[in-house]
Amino acid sequence: MKKFLNQWLPKKETLEKNRYLRALFLNKKTARLWHINRRAVAKGVACGLLVCFLPIPGQTVLAVLLAILLCANLPVAILATWASNPFTFVPFNILIYQVGAWVLGVEWHSESFHGFSHDTLVWFFSMGKVYAVGLAIVSILSALLGYLLVQLGWRLAIYWRRKHKHTRIQN
Repeated sequence: MKKFLNQWLPKKETLEKNRYLRALFLNKKTARLWHINRRAVAKGVACGLLVCFLPIPGQTVLAVLLAILLCANLPVAILATWASNPFTFVPFNILIYQVGAWVLGVEWHSESFHGFSHDTLVWFFSMGKVYAVGLAIVSILSALLGYLLVQLGWRLAIYWRRKHKHTRIQN
């Protein structure tokens, strides 16, 4: 798993050359942000997924701040924010709204086209609470699920590698 991530993640030396990211490398304590181990990668995924659904610009900056705060893998946190992108924006936001509506027991109905524009405006302004509830639930659950899946996947990869290494030696 570590070899795979080392292959795909940007190298520390490459990022050090970026004038905007250079400050992250001035402090020796920030070296832990580049460690590739089970906990750091799982925390990085959780940080990225927690903020990727927020409907604001600067999700990457928030993921970086969380990664620094939680000593998570920084490149993984940044990459995890890309789960929300122009292709997934609409499906994710429908999911967020549906989760919020389900939790709050809210439905939207428009009886006729006559009141459609009025109903649409009312719906748009009233969805704030529903959307906020859905956003909190989906963000937290996706962060927890991402963390747990990385932990499980990492352990399975180690188990699989050990099992097949042992069978290759016997043959």
